Amino acid sequence: LILNTISDTDVESGSLIALNYFLKENPTEKVINAPKWIALTSRDNNYERLSGLPGIRFPQTRRLTLRETSAEQLIALIGKQAITSPFIIRRAGTHTGRTVALIQTDEDLRRYVGAPLTGDYYLIDYIPVLWNDRFFRKMRLFIIDGVAHPVVCHFDDYWNVHGGNRLEMMKTDEALMDEEKRFLSDWQSYVGARAVAGIQRAIEATPLEFFGIDFTVMNSGDILIYELNASMRHSYDHARNFPYRLAYIKAITAAFQQMIVRHQGLALAERQAAN
Repeated sequence: LILNTISDTDVESGSLIALNYFLKENPTEKVINAPKWIALTSRDNNYERLSGLPGIRFPQTRRLTLRETSAEQLIALIGKQAITSPFIIRRAGTHTGRTVALIQTDEDLRRYVGAPLTGDYYLIDYIPVLWNDRFFRKMRLFIIDGVAHPVVCHFDDYWNVHGGNRLEMMKTDEALMDEEKRFLSDWQSYVGARAVAGIQRAIEATPLEFFGIDFTVMNSGDILIYELNASMRHSYDHARNFPYRLAYIKAITAAFQQMIVRHQGLALAERQAAN
């Protein structure tokens, strides 16, 4: 049994191709998180796969390959795309808010570019969804063998919601921590039936044994997916400051371990039956 930890197709596409070739040459080998499915979880592929499903909104996402492209050249190039301001720009293969900017004017884009850019970049529709007309909210589920496990419900007053801001915003606000506790204790009731159905459709469309979904819930009840892939870190870091999260983090660890044991058993049974 192979546990594939190559998770970012933007960074390791060559490694995914190599692993996929190995599996084709060794068809009896079993793998957790097949590379052919990891390859479909880039931001632009997720938009193509998921945006038309009922209950799901995925921001329009376009990939541009730049070669020493100046700010003025990029402004002209974006003008030919279907995306209009405001939009988010980020370099492909980067996470945790690095290389990301919200572009509302040509001047914003000029400040972002600076020196000419080379590489792949994403242009993503900016769809602001506020909770209680004030906070940006990001919820995360880990999907392990098709079962959703709640990870975090993070609130921020900044559009680019990331865990690094938790101490500044949530640690001093009991009401926000209570909201997160509600999500963790019963995420399905918290997000509502329409959002649960959207999550289930995203799971069915993504046949990986392990991945994560970052999302919020729109006023319509649909989910707005920020990100869906297997590159999401499972960390105990924030449990020190938010101890109510510890039991849920441990449950995710246990579920992941049980997934590996289960698939090891399936692979062994199939090998024994073949012999």
